[in-house]
Amino acid sequence: MISVIIPVFNEADLIKNLFEHLDGMKGDFETFVVDGGSRDKTAEVAREHAIVIASKRGRAVQMNTGAGRASGDILLFLHADCLPEKNAFLEVEKIMEDFKVAGGGLKYDTCETSLLYRNHVFWSSLRAKLTGIYLGDHGIFVRRRTFDRAGGFPIQPLMEDVELCKKLKKEGRLVQAKSKMFTSSRRFKARGFTRTVLQMHLNRLLYAIGVPAETLAKYYGDVR
Repeated sequence: MISVIIPVFNEADLIKNLFEHLDGMKGDFETFVVDGGSRDKTAEVAREHAIVIASKRGRAVQMNTGAGRASGDILLFLHADCLPEKNAFLEVEKIMEDFKVAGGGLKYDTCETSLLYRNHVFWSSLRAKLTGIYLGDHGIFVRRRTFDRAGGFPIQPLMEDVELCKKLKKEGRLVQAKSKMFTSSRRFKARGFTRTVLQMHLNRLLYAIGVPAETLAKYYGDVR
């Protein structure tokens, strides 16, 4: 069984749409919403569809908290503004039948059709496939016991997904599923496409040369 873990904070406007989408998903899964102290009706809406867990705010903390409550042998971390293809969970279960596989991510995509977005999607998906580094909006999935051995997500405000994947690669192969994860473009629209893409690349570069995640997070900001 897959345990779907959704970290949230003030996502009432999106969470209802997400659950309407998940209602049509195929496969055996349970859903946990880990609320980091929302001040809107996020938790209230979520309780109608999932197990809601209260947590300290912080995506890594929230995801680790959800993993601690999960009973599935596969964990899949899902952002509130991301929608997986209907057969995605079935494919993940099939992928994880190979015990040489530690985990992986879905194939990053967006509903935007402009050439700018399509180019971004192509290179983002190719980078993930070649490097085995999947970001949060790819829908990272991992075997439960492998996640535990790796120590879960490191408690940092940014790049926690990168660090987890680095640790998972030591445990086994990371695979990119064929199923897509359609990610919201709200950050691009709020900040501008070019600015957002450049900031993403700059953040990865600065992090790679040693700039702390806490410093990068101050400039990355929140679009809610």
